[in-house]
Amino acid sequence: MSVLWPRLERAAATEALDALIATGTAPGGGAVRHPAQTYSSAGGLRATDADVSRLRDGIVAAAQDFGFPSNRSQLIGFDRRLAADLVSLMPMSTAEALSRPVWNFTTLVLAPDVTHWRFVDPKQNKWTAERWVCSDRTRHMFGRLWWQATQLGVPTTGGLDTRLLDSLSESDLNQLTERTSIGGCGPLVRATARAVLALSEEERNRRVVRNGSLRLLRLVGVVDPYALDETQLDQLAARAMREAVEAARDLPDTQHSSNAWPPPQGSARSRP
Repeated sequence: MSVLWPRLERAAATEALDALIATGTAPGGGAVRHPAQTYSSAGGLRATDADVSRLRDGIVAAAQDFGFPSNRSQLIGFDRRLAADLVSLMPMSTAEALSRPVWNFTTLVLAPDVTHWRFVDPKQNKWTAERWVCSDRTRHMFGRLWWQATQLGVPTTGGLDTRLLDSLSESDLNQLTERTSIGGCGPLVRATARAVLALSEEERNRRVVRNGSLRLLRLVGVVDPYALDETQLDQLAARAMREAVEAARDLPDTQHSSNAWPPPQGSARSRP
């Protein structure tokens, strides 16, 4: 049966974030309970205090291996490590993971100190609310990592194979996972990741991956990815990336920094 994790609804989460910001200092630790926490009314067994404590211990242990609390030079390495760890530390159903209040609890109650270390640069002291209060799971401190590992990881008898996730750059991940029509479909995002990794070092850059992702979005607008097998998805993703590479070669050097990708012939943007 699925585990139901503590939740902190948006109003309480916003209040908790305001209180943290008002202190003007880094949070001193975390807690396993909050007076305003709730749970889903059905769908599994509630996590015990021991379960929640083990989750915090796992998060802190991973952070300490990458410099927490003082060294911030290995933040991406921490992300990759914790993404894989969270799947085992925080087992739950897809429905539970889609609940924004679950992720609010992890940042604002369980591990505000780790969240602060990861996302608040002490020199700028800029707090980005969406990293704390979950409005978009692809941007949240812990929600994005759980989903990255779940969607890009491949279950094996020895555990979760995260080689695809580990091989992608942060820019690659942003293009793939933050476009939910791609990142929300596990088989499709894995096929897209394989297509990106198949590009040569020269071809694989932010412009090509971005344009390839946008082309793929056009394709899945008329093709249901769930109706395709793995081979067909690989072909679809590879086609989008190859077209992006060819378009980049045809694009004048002065336009290489443009965010626009070459529109299809006959579209409004391609007309004089």
